[in-house]
Amino acid sequence: MIIDQIVDQRYRLIKPINSSILGQTYLATDTHRPKSPQCLVREIRLSNFKKENREVILSLFQEKAEKIYRLSQHNGLLNLLAYSEENNNIYLVEDYIVGLSLNQELAIVKFLPEVEVIKILKDVLEILAFIHGHGETHGKITPANLIRRELDGKLVLINFWLERKITRILEENEELLISKNGSKNNSDSLLYIPLEESQKELDKNSDIYALGIIAIQALTGLSTQDLLKQKQTNKTLGLEIPWQNLQVCSLSLSNIIDKMVNTQGKQHYDSASEALTELKNIVIFTKKNILSKLETIITVPQEIDTPTPPPQLRNNTKIRLIAGLIVITIAGVAIAYFWHWQFIFKAQALYKQSRELAKQGEQQAAIANYTQALQLNPQNAAIYYQRGNSYYSQRAYEKAIKDYTAAITIKENYHTYYQRALTYYELGDNEKAITDLTQTLRIYPKYTQAYQKRGRIYDKIGDYKNAIQDYSQSIKLNPQHSDAYLHRGIARAAIGDQAGAISDYTQTIKLNPSNAQAYESRGIAQFEIADYQSAITDYDRVLELKPDYSDTYTKRCSAYLKLANYRAAIKDCHQAIEINSQDSLAYHNQCIAYLNLGKYQKAAENCSITIEMNPKNAEAYKNRGRVRSASGDLSGAIEDLNTTIKINPDNSFAYSDRGIIFLDIGNYHQAIEDFDQAIKINPSNAIAYYNRGIILSELQEIQAAIADLRQSANLFLEQGRTKNYQNSQNMLEKLLQ
Repeated sequence: MIIDQIVDQRYRLIKPINSSILGQTYLATDTHRPKSPQCLVREIRLSNFKKENREVILSLFQEKAEKIYRLSQHNGLLNLLAYSEENNNIYLVEDYIVGLSLNQELAIVKFLPEVEVIKILKDVLEILAFIHGHGETHGKITPANLIRRELDGKLVLINFWLERKITRILEENEELLISKNGSKNNSDSLLYIPLEESQKELDKNSDIYALGIIAIQALTGLSTQDLLKQKQTNKTLGLEIPWQNLQVCSLSLSNIIDKMVNTQGKQHYDSASEALTELKNIVIFTKKNILSKLETIITVPQEIDTPTPPPQLRNNTKIRLIAGLIVITIAGVAIAYFWHWQFIFKAQALYKQSRELAKQGEQQAAIANYTQALQLNPQNAAIYYQRGNSYYSQRAYEKAIKDYTAAITIKENYHTYYQRALTYYELGDNEKAITDLTQTLRIYPKYTQAYQKRGRIYDKIGDYKNAIQDYSQSIKLNPQHSDAYLHRGIARAAIGDQAGAISDYTQTIKLNPSNAQAYESRGIAQFEIADYQSAITDYDRVLELKPDYSDTYTKRCSAYLKLANYRAAIKDCHQAIEINSQDSLAYHNQCIAYLNLGKYQKAAENCSITIEMNPKNAEAYKNRGRVRSASGDLSGAIEDLNTTIKINPDNSFAYSDRGIIFLDIGNYHQAIEDFDQAIKINPSNAIAYYNRGIILSELQEIQAAIADLRQSANLFLEQGRTKNYQNSQNMLEKLLQ
């Protein structure tokens, strides 16, 4: 594969970062998204394999691709962004996860405390329960395939999908497999496979077994090679690794791990969900810090020796002392337990009070109560979330983000990601807002509001293609949502798809006949395709619904100008100015209308007002120049046209207008220069060709004059300007006589 090559017309390969028996994995960028975020492109190189295997692999890919895409939406799996077949290769495009692998973490810290191991087991079992529930297995659960996402600290399971299944197909067909990573990784991976399974297809129990081995590795701090040496083939008690004498952990956790790695049929878990249920029970006790010492495995290396009988107590003093200590211990635990729940109940009461205060608009008082509640119960995500909402209501956006982030750290929730996205949007950080909305949709893919909001942000930054995709997904989830059609129409209009935009606006109106914005937007699209009468009809409807919309009067004025209905145009623009005296376009339109009606003084007045409002309005200077020229003020006209060209040097008609004035005063040389420049800027400027032809005929350059007049006649005909076309034809006939 060539670096910088584009895959799927979108993903640019930057560099290879890994390789396997199937092909390369590349770091890439998504060229269709803002700032081209990084992603991974996994290549399955079909040309590496025999023809019969290529066909089987391709068939497997076609069969599994859609299911893989759906499963990848789980928050604990690497998101599959796209997949394609091209150049005799299969490509899987995935999110690029920033973070360390569990393998890298263990290399740094050697071993982890029990509470961290429980959290790892819980996170991964939840992922496995999801995968297994859809009839799939991973088959390569190893520390290297678990990445701790930097964004939220959650573990993400990678290298799922097709690799294991394709490898099995190749093995069954006796095709030689040579890993580019060498044999060490292959031997290491044997640690995570039950001995009896190493020669056959792996199932869901193999995934659970591998996770149990990872837990042992994390608790003991031993390397893969050390644990492989411990692995026994005689399977005493069904366990391949006698690990309990290597580390301290609670009896409850030890029993769960033993059951995960037990290879005897009735002694292992039947499902990841079953293991998860048992694990959750000990998580509760761990959080309350009330594990009994009697439940702890003491991990002093065992020696075989003849047991010594315990000494006999000579009196009851020790018994009474021990009993007293036990009573005190139990009482202490009970008191601690009681006070713990007292704090929880008090925090809950404060939380409810805060919610009521927030509903009444007393956000500052609500924040004070939320803060007290958090002092009592600092691990309650809901309290952080609601305090964040109160900060958001007060526009204290930085504080809101801090609270939403704290809530997410404790417990992921799509509402929290969505609300944080809105906050980032208010701060103008569109990139982070999009990231949080994407996270919202990974957790809850049917959240239409998130698609809508992300579409609006894409709209704002000019990424109309992604905006249209988001609005389309929103429509797919809720076909009755009129706003989604409206905003998709606006995005389509922005890329020039006026027909698609009109279709969407029409559907919006069908769903909501009182939506004035839909009528106005459709009117604008009709205007763009030169259907001025339809545009006027839509503007009529807008003004029925919203009689004080000054912009709509101005837009209808513009449509009347195009239809040469100058009096109707003046009436509408006058009404727009009555509502909004700062509407410069309305004044400018009136200038054009009065000019065409021959009312030069009123035309000049309106153009001058436009220029006062916006001294950089080149069109206003050009039209006032035309007014001055028509009223005989040629020097004033030239002055205005000079200003037009200074503001906008690419204004072809300013050059041709000034050229006509030079023609009228007999300055042919200057006139020809202006017409030359007008044609250079705009080769479709028929007026410039016509007047240059007139000058050339006066200068007796007949052939050049004929060429210009013919070109002007052709352009006038194409543009539908029949009167001008006839003038060109008349001049040609005179020259050809």
